[in-house]
Amino acid sequence: MSSTTALDKRTESILELERLAEDIISRKKSVLPRRPIVIEFCGSPKAGKSSCISSLAMFLRRNEFRTIVISERGAVCPIRNKFDPSFNVWAGCSGLVQFSEIIANHSKYYDVVIMDRGFFDAICWFRWQKRLHKLNEKHYNKFVDFFLSPRWISKVSVLYVVKAAPVISLEREHATLLTKKRGSIMNEEVLANFNVAIDECLRDHGVHFGKKIRSIDTSKISQDVVSYTVTKDILESLNGLIVEKIAYFNANALSKATDEVFDPSVIFSELRQFSFGAREHIEVDGYAVQPIPVAVITDTESKRVVVAKKLQSATSANSPERRRDLIYFGGHIREEDVWSEYGTRSIADVSAAALTRELKEELDIDFDVAELQPKFCIWNRDNERSAKHVALVYHVKIDRPSLRVATDRQEFAEKGARVIEVDDLRNGRYNFEAWSQLILDRLLAPG
Repeated sequence: MSSTTALDKRTESILELERLAEDIISRKKSVLPRRPIVIEFCGSPKAGKSSCISSLAMFLRRNEFRTIVISERGAVCPIRNKFDPSFNVWAGCSGLVQFSEIIANHSKYYDVVIMDRGFFDAICWFRWQKRLHKLNEKHYNKFVDFFLSPRWISKVSVLYVVKAAPVISLEREHATLLTKKRGSIMNEEVLANFNVAIDECLRDHGVHFGKKIRSIDTSKISQDVVSYTVTKDILESLNGLIVEKIAYFNANALSKATDEVFDPSVIFSELRQFSFGAREHIEVDGYAVQPIPVAVITDTESKRVVVAKKLQSATSANSPERRRDLIYFGGHIREEDVWSEYGTRSIADVSAAALTRELKEELDIDFDVAELQPKFCIWNRDNERSAKHVALVYHVKIDRPSLRVATDRQEFAEKGARVIEVDDLRNGRYNFEAWSQLILDRLLAPG
């Protein structure tokens, strides 16, 4: 291929990516910010991982995606011996500290979070150390359990595993050096052993990441091709976040729900799993019913309850919630909730994972719903829109000192949520929509 042809092809690839980015940014402005996609890069030294991260981050930032890179911390680790398992503990935990701060405090401020060596990378290095008998089986398993905790890895959207043959890694290492001497890590034996450790971890622990894994062998691929492939893949993942995929099931599953309010076992016993589809398609499907887990939040004595009103800009013109007071919080189950912190995909766990996430996103409340069961379900069929949604109503009780909320200002009215005495809710000043009124009557009735 001539240099002119190669240059034209590279220009064409850049224009393709920039057009895709522009389209995503344009459509992104019409949706509420949710969470960033989290990309972890793992791989053998000199496989092209760092170059790929640099190229990806630069592209995203220059195309208006809010991007942050959690840099690999091994280079500044105060533990000098890289063969000491403590070196890997320090490096892995340093990344976890940065990751936790971003997800807890700034999850809606970024579109993309890039981890240069994260959770999977840490267990690969532990596996390598175990192969060298520097770490026994018992300690290895404890480290793996920690770094593969669903609490962390459920947040990872894509895992790139980048490898290269040892001889290629060494060629790249020495291409810009004035020495051919090997380093403690950069030598054939260590690199070969680490590649084996990566393969073993993919075999034994890849199930925790499922379809999120992308493996790339860069031995015979140019850096431009690697960067293009990864960047396009990430743009498609970002597009997937905008095209929200929500849970639904066939209305026939509710054949036993004869009343407007019914027992949750009707759903949990009939369904083994939810189906997922683009929200715009599910909304017009006459047979699709959308499960909506919602929480009524009170103090432990159920004497005070959280009440809020959504912004008009956050509700559609025909939404039952428009200009109404709400005594519940929650939302659609998203496809991402399947890979939850609970490490399972049962209907109950997926519903709990979705509600736990919604409480954090809407109110900044950290409350794990996993041990709760819905009190009842609501299926209001007064109109076509209501008939497409079923509420799974949970009762979340929080002790009074902790009953504080910080509402999402892009979704709720200026005064946000308020904690109201339950007895005051019946004085006629509140304009509840149908679900809230039913919840008030069934769950918060006097006596």
